[in-house]
Amino acid sequence: MNSDFIPYKDYKYMEFVKNEKDTIKRIKTYSIRNCRKEIQTEYITKTLLNFDYGFSYFRTEQLKINNEKKVRPCAFACLSKIDNTKVILLLICAIKTMDKLGTKLLNDVIKFCIKNNFESIILECVENNREFYEKNGFIFKKIVNDELLLMEKKIK
Repeated sequence: MNSDFIPYKDYKYMEFVKNEKDTIKRIKTYSIRNCRKEIQTEYITKTLLNFDYGFSYFRTEQLKINNEKKVRPCAFACLSKIDNTKVILLLICAIKTMDKLGTKLLNDVIKFCIKNNFESIILECVENNREFYEKNGFIFKKIVNDELLLMEKKIK
């Protein structure tokens, strides 16, 4: 097994909201260290202050020091409600895993949207991520600016 990858079975899924300060603090610390370089620290901070629905996978690790356990986030996504039919995926960030944790997290977001009767998900992404979203059913809508594309997935 490649040492860059961590098997999915060691992760715990959870949903969170913005009043869960401890969870958000862990996610913010993780994301600033581990998210792709295209995602600026200011955007991560702003997103974690202005989302409506949050999703994360955490992993419990046994630390060598004092044999204590530490829980750390390994992937997260944030949504904001635009109206009763549409949400915007503000951010998705995941470490590399054998089981494609980012794809799994995106699928969990889609299931949440179906369960809550949203009809579509929109997002802005950099060109480098376009193929990932297209593989997951998102359709290119337009160029937003020099860096971002607007994409949408109809789920109803």
